Amino acid sequence: MTLARGLVVLLSVLTLHSVACRFIIPDLPNKQFVIQGDLILGGLFPISTYHPFEPCGGEIASEAMMQFVEAMAITVKLVNLRSDILPNVTLGMAVLDTCGKDTTALVQVLHFLPQNETDECASSTNTSTTDADGFFEVVGVVGAYKSTSSLEVANLLGPFEIPQMSYGSTSDLLSDRTRYPYFMRVVPPDQSQTNAMIDFIHHFNWTYIHAIHSIGVYGEGAVANLRLLAKSRGVCLATDIQVKEEYTDGEWENVVNQLLVDSRAKVVVVYAGPDHVLGLFSAAKRMKITRRFIWIGSDAWAEGIRTNRLNGLKDIMLGAFTFNVFAKTIPLFGTYFKGLNPNNNAENPWFSNYWESYFNCTFSNSTEKQQCNTTWEISEDNGYMESRSLAAVVDSVYVFANALDKIIKNTCPGLDPLATRNCINGPTLYQYLRNSSYDGNLGEIEFDRNGDVIGTYDIEQIYIDNNTGGFEQDVVARWFAKTSNLSFLVNITDIPWYLDTPASTAIPKSICSDPCDFGFYYVRQDLACCWDCKKCRENEIVTLNQTDCETCPIYYWPNGNFTKCDPIEPDYMRWYDPEAIMLVAFASLGIAATLTVLGFFIKHREHKLIKASSRELCYIMLVGMLIGYGTVFGFITPPVDINCYLDHFGFSLGFAWVYAPLLTRTNRIYRIFDAGKKSTKRPSIIGSRSQVVIATVLITIQVVISFITAVITPPEIGLSMPLITEKYVELSCDMPLSSLLTSLSYNILLVLLCAFYAFKTRKLPDNFNESRFISMCVYTTLVIWCALIPIYFTTTIGKGFLKIIILSLALLLNCTVALVMFFVPKIYALLCISEEAIQYAETQQQPGGAVRPLNETNMKASSSVEPFKERSSILASLRPPQPRSP
Repeated sequence: MTLARGLVVLLSVLTLHSVACRFIIPDLPNKQFVIQGDLILGGLFPISTYHPFEPCGGEIASEAMMQFVEAMAITVKLVNLRSDILPNVTLGMAVLDTCGKDTTALVQVLHFLPQNETDECASSTNTSTTDADGFFEVVGVVGAYKSTSSLEVANLLGPFEIPQMSYGSTSDLLSDRTRYPYFMRVVPPDQSQTNAMIDFIHHFNWTYIHAIHSIGVYGEGAVANLRLLAKSRGVCLATDIQVKEEYTDGEWENVVNQLLVDSRAKVVVVYAGPDHVLGLFSAAKRMKITRRFIWIGSDAWAEGIRTNRLNGLKDIMLGAFTFNVFAKTIPLFGTYFKGLNPNNNAENPWFSNYWESYFNCTFSNSTEKQQCNTTWEISEDNGYMESRSLAAVVDSVYVFANALDKIIKNTCPGLDPLATRNCINGPTLYQYLRNSSYDGNLGEIEFDRNGDVIGTYDIEQIYIDNNTGGFEQDVVARWFAKTSNLSFLVNITDIPWYLDTPASTAIPKSICSDPCDFGFYYVRQDLACCWDCKKCRENEIVTLNQTDCETCPIYYWPNGNFTKCDPIEPDYMRWYDPEAIMLVAFASLGIAATLTVLGFFIKHREHKLIKASSRELCYIMLVGMLIGYGTVFGFITPPVDINCYLDHFGFSLGFAWVYAPLLTRTNRIYRIFDAGKKSTKRPSIIGSRSQVVIATVLITIQVVISFITAVITPPEIGLSMPLITEKYVELSCDMPLSSLLTSLSYNILLVLLCAFYAFKTRKLPDNFNESRFISMCVYTTLVIWCALIPIYFTTTIGKGFLKIIILSLALLLNCTVALVMFFVPKIYALLCISEEAIQYAETQQQPGGAVRPLNETNMKASSSVEPFKERSSILASLRPPQPRSP
């Protein structure tokens, strides 16, 4: 309220106050419940029903309000009976009806404002009821009940320094000491209740909820706090619906439909009074909306459950949680109240009306209802239920009584009771009230700097009693404002949840989006509680509070929850791998075959066919094949430094050791026949020793190349990750590209030279067709190399040691082709060709079919005959086999 508006209100009040005796306000309640005393407490209660167009309705609002009035009356009487509080001083009261209407409360509080001694309105009364113009010099006021009413009342009482103690107003606006300096309350403010609700909601991980609030200070202030606290705790409001008490059935059904739009939110927080909730739940019942929501109710409508105002709707509220200010049962109040009747309680001007409402009877001569009988008794059997809020009314009176007692004892002891009023003033009384601390019916009564009690909330649930099958309400948890601590009084696993049939003990979800699983990151939507989950790539971890992805470094992979990158355990080929078994099997067969051939050659080394095959070069070739086959085993052994060097030399030398002798041999054949065409002179360095030396030199060159490259770019154990998006790292001997290309280039040169000489000797006589097999061997090797080398250098995908397999296959195929093409025909000839065929091979087939002995050539030097005999003997291994003589 602005300063200007405050001045206008104050002037209006003073004007109204001055003329209140002269003007009668139509339909203003004129009943007053007065107990005379030296010190008077005012009381404001919404006893009668609210009327939108009149100051007051004509019916009793609720049973609870009548209990409140009687609770204040009996407490005042009990204080007067005590000798330890206000001795020799009588406490009195004056209770007025606010009718649940703010303007009515504003007018009624005028009766509590100070009067001048000459004011014609000033009067006192010795009766329990007075005329409507009766004014009371009160020391303080208990009330009002509604927050909106208390705001109006506080605006009036503040300037007159009259302390006000509310037993039901919870609006946070009333905590503003600058605007309401004399307002206090024995119930916690809405912010405290909202804190309790948010703690409760957060405890069950409910992050997506509905909210319904009434129009006005109470509902709007409460939901504003809810928004702020919810945001700070990661809770979002799916809907926030504002409702009016005057809604029609159709409008209430529309509210229910709004809740049904987003089925993900199962929890509904309701800040509204019993009348609002009655309309809401009645609509839900008409629409058969049961077991769909978990209702969380504020203390404003929790009282309606206990006083049976919401009877018939508990099947809709089943499972609901209500937040009530902690309160003890008032001893013997039930006995006292149930013993009242219009005859023994005539001092209460509303009790006859209450009797008519409670028993649905009438004291008039009307025939529409039964006649009331004052001998009837109020009992639980006919609907009596004690209100929990009685404790707030009782404690309000006791807080005033204790504060007044301390003031009198401290500042004016021994004064005449009639003079005691003069030593009581508003500012002093307010300070004593603020400093009050005692164990009351609401627990420990203690006020903060704003005059708000530091209270405790009971959280109750409506459930079905398994024994009786009826609806029950019991405390499941308690929230302490002093420590902001939520304590459950029952095992959480025993709390029934009625969203399913039958009830379940599994805590239901009320969330907008499920939490993202490991490896997914959040894509936020408009509401912080709603998101989409997007999967990171296989090699990425989630970062920035799971809102982004980050690629792991090479050779690393996300851990199980995708929060950090762990090194990948490298793999290498093991002996039991299927690939290794296959390679070992072929290499073993190759070694066995090579050793078999070598054995035959050694055994038959003096045989003419073996001698004519350049057996020394054959031995070198066979050793090279053994090196090639053996290197395959090296590829399979675990990668260590020594193995890497052996693989490097074995791969390079395995080829050179085979093709260096083969090149030497093809070169020799070519030179022999080429020389035979030109002269009878024997070619140089065609002897066995020379051939071995040449082959050795060619092999040594590869040895030197391999050694130099191993020194410059040594092989080392390396890691390779074929696919960065696949969790696989291979540990292997890394052959540097430069050294591999250098040794390969030399080996390819040897193969190409072999191919050249094989091509040059392609037209040798049929009996000298060994060159054809050499050509087949060389050409096949070239094809193998042309296929495997590009694959080796371009392969970047796949698991399974592909490069090792390629190198191994190159060695296996190279050695096997050489063995089959070059040596198998010789073994075949050795085993299958008869000696006569060998002798026949020493003749030469001439054009036209004539055959002449080789020694009839035109060679003149006997020294040149032997090489040509050797030339003719090459035939022996390859001409068509002849049956061996028996």
